Amino acid sequence: MADCEKLKQCPFFRAELAYMPKTAARLKETYCRGDSRGCARYLVVSNGILPPADLFPNDREQALKILSNQNR
Repeated sequence: MADCEKLKQCPFFRAELAYMPKTAARLKETYCRGDSRGCARYLVVSNGILPPADLFPNDREQALKILSNQNR
């Protein structure tokens, strides 16, 4: 898989997340350098919405809530 097209602008990818480095590395490998289409942040930004800073790539449920609230 190719790197996510949003990689350079993504605050999650640029973050060090010192309090959970192994988890962050795993998430980055899975979503940022893997299948970005499954990334919650990618889903939100692809719909023209700036994702909140605390949205993790694996938090698809929260991404769907954000999108649902946007369409109201």
